[in-house]
Amino acid sequence: MMLIRLLMKLRNEQVKIELKNGALVEGTVNSVDVTMNFYLSSVSVKLNNQKDPVPVDAVSVRGNSIRCIIFRDNLNLDKLMIDNPPQRKKTKAPDQVRSQDVTACSGSGRNSGRGGPRSQYFAKGAGRGGAKS
Repeated sequence: MMLIRLLMKLRNEQVKIELKNGALVEGTVNSVDVTMNFYLSSVSVKLNNQKDPVPVDAVSVRGNSIRCIIFRDNLNLDKLMIDNPPQRKKTKAPDQVRSQDVTACSGSGRNSGRGGPRSQYFAKGAGRGGAKS
């Protein structure tokens, strides 16, 4: 199991996060994104030069500034370690494809797309700075 998937399951759990600058952030996890950014509520922040922590309503902690994450002692890690694979999106059966989903490109006209045949106006060597005959 990837570490980030475990952290994403910590919603509504109480954690302490020690930052690289020495600050200690303690709060309830609202969410964690794929870059390991934590979004916390009911937070207390204690900087390394302060005696008392400062209460804050909400904090977001950047993932690359985290030194360590401290879980509470009675957290059920076995339940969190169960790996639920991501759900695949249901695809339409071939008979359910609508006619709007299928488009055809004729390749004619001025904007026929890349790699198409040259038109008569821009034949090789003529027009737009080409060699004159």
